[in-house]
Amino acid sequence: MRRPAAFVALFLLVLSSVPAVAQTGRVTGTVRDSNGQPVRGATVTARNEAAPSASVTAVTDDRGRCSLSGLEPGAWAFAATAPGFITTRGGTEVTTRSNPPMDFRLE
Repeated sequence: MRRPAAFVALFLLVLSSVPAVAQTGRVTGTVRDSNGQPVRGATVTARNEAAPSASVTAVTDDRGRCSLSGLEPGAWAFAATAPGFITTRGGTEVTTRSNPPMDFRLE
């Protein structure tokens, strides 16, 4: 009868030594100009002062797409900027599940 107890104790010991996996979210989006054309090389920054990584930045590709990964769950403020354009801001609640895309139109 001592075998099951020893097994449970060993299992709990192994389980407690495994580090917790951080649960983070990802937000994708696009940046377009006032004519709907993609803006290549725009900088998109996400900020959340309460998160361990308070700021995450990505640069758009030739289709105006970007992806910001490693975002802790919570309220994040976003800003998109590019030379010759006015900065556009937005925000969303980031979760560890599917997040809505952040799409920006620069003027």
